[in-house]
Amino acid sequence: MTAAQRPGAKGRRGRASAAGGAEAPAGDAVLVALCRQHSLLERRLRAYGRSGACPDDAAYDAMAERVREVQAPLLDALLPLRATTAEGLRARLRAVVLADAGMAPARLLASG
Repeated sequence: MTAAQRPGAKGRRGRASAAGGAEAPAGDAVLVALCRQHSLLERRLRAYGRSGACPDDAAYDAMAERVREVQAPLLDALLPLRATTAEGLRARLRAVVLADAGMAPARLLASG
């Protein structure tokens, strides 16, 4: 049995075999991971604002600034990546939908 024939072995395009589940190609795996990190930060920030744990606008603004500082390098890393699968495209679209106007969602769309 060759390595490619083993259950869960990855083929030439970086996808797992049917027995092992599906994975995005390597380029999309990175894109998806970056988009998920970006989206998770955005959802947590929004939840903080709605939760009642946020005492006032100044506290929210301070938290938003910290989140944007973390999101900026994620955007810099994901912008040059092109989605090659439906999963990659969905991840990019989720990141765009969740992106705040200050994060320039048009920049995300224009990049790929």
